[in-house]
Amino acid sequence: MKNYIYKTLLICGLAMLLLSCNKWLDVKPNDRLSEDALFSTTQGFYNALTGVYMEMTSTSSYGSSLSCEFLDIMAQYYYVHTNKYLPHVNFRFTDEKLKDPIENIWQKSYSLIANCNVIIDRCAQDKGVVLSTANHSVIMGEALAARAMIHLDLLRLFGPVYSEQTKGQKAIPYVTVSDQSVQPILTAREVLAKIIEDLNQASALLKEHDPVIEKGVLNSSDPNGNNLRYRQYRLNYYAVQALLVRAYMWGEDNGTALTTVTALINDVETKNTFPFTTSSAITSTTNPDRLFSTEVMFALYNSNRVKNVYEYNFIPTLGDDSQTLLKAGGTFAAGRVTALYDDANDYRFKTWGSTIIEGKEIVYTDKFKEPSSSSSFRYMMPLIRMSEMYLALAELTDDITVADECINKIRRNRNCTSISSNSSSLFTNITAEFRREMIGEGQMFFFYKRHNFNKLPDGTNIGKNNTRSVTESNYVIPLPDSETSTRNDL
Repeated sequence: MKNYIYKTLLICGLAMLLLSCNKWLDVKPNDRLSEDALFSTTQGFYNALTGVYMEMTSTSSYGSSLSCEFLDIMAQYYYVHTNKYLPHVNFRFTDEKLKDPIENIWQKSYSLIANCNVIIDRCAQDKGVVLSTANHSVIMGEALAARAMIHLDLLRLFGPVYSEQTKGQKAIPYVTVSDQSVQPILTAREVLAKIIEDLNQASALLKEHDPVIEKGVLNSSDPNGNNLRYRQYRLNYYAVQALLVRAYMWGEDNGTALTTVTALINDVETKNTFPFTTSSAITSTTNPDRLFSTEVMFALYNSNRVKNVYEYNFIPTLGDDSQTLLKAGGTFAAGRVTALYDDANDYRFKTWGSTIIEGKEIVYTDKFKEPSSSSSFRYMMPLIRMSEMYLALAELTDDITVADECINKIRRNRNCTSISSNSSSLFTNITAEFRREMIGEGQMFFFYKRHNFNKLPDGTNIGKNNTRSVTESNYVIPLPDSETSTRNDL
């Protein structure tokens, strides 16, 4: 594994990334460079970190499985009846068709974690020899945040539905070494504690030197170098705060989550760091911003998004018999899509369309359709956005007025009428808004699991209001064979 790790860092860390037609890096790939050579310069450290972000766009990671595909299919967003995703939508985790996808998620995630650990180890060893204090803080902070984020998603996938009764159950390893030594499987509580520890350390490092705090996202090229720019495409300080909110809410530490999300929202709103996308940008006839890109706190730069996401899963010309098409159930006029939205003027609703292919109506989403080549969000893969934080505050606060204002802040900026909640309807309203916001971003399944929903929309039924019963076991993916076959601690 270790040789593979170094090769990944060298090849990907030294690759070229284009953003708004500008190069992030100015070096050419050369897999003959040694690890020592890679980490002998400040740029080498940044190249290695960029390599991790590039590998996160893999289809077995956040480029598909952990965003718009595997997780969202289990969240029952799409109508699946005969294609390769039938085991996914039915939670048949032992099905032969699911063994490889689960194995690939596991292997890719721990490979990425090991790569993070190489960078973290090298930062710890550097002690000012190569890196300035500012560069050390940013690189170390981002690597710690990436390690924590990936572990958090593995915990939320493979760990139990977290509760006072289940947090002592064994979940996953928390790996802090870069070699291939077998690490013990920890309980859900122990893993979550390590995630929060890493995120707090990352937060402390980034708070001192991340330019996003005072200068914003800096989405433009700098002739002196782009290592500290394009902060939406890096695990910046605010993205780390958002990850802490996710972690605290997962661990049912709602008091700390409320304090964290309140401070985050206040700071971001004061500085207008991630503003709501304007109506003119969303409704542009030439280059509509279907991702609401200015609101995204952390995204990956996925140059293969059109090929691996839109053309593989969402383009309607794949046809109804496709093994990979992800479409909405029923007709456009009276199916799942119209049931999901309560306002026909909703900008999110307008990302959906329908067409007739070989006599069959296909209801599809254009959320990941390629925008124009000049678009700043052309290759954006959103993973954390501000609306999630507003909905977190709505869920955490005891003040219904505050909760409604959070919900309606989103709705107003989605061209929807405002709503009014009471104690019995508030959570329903939060859930509905979360479902509208998170399509293609992998968070809805975790929302359902965190609340241990016993009924979900039925992705195998075209009826717009049909539901299916689920149990806790449907939310817990068994560890893959490659992990269990080498252990005696399970």
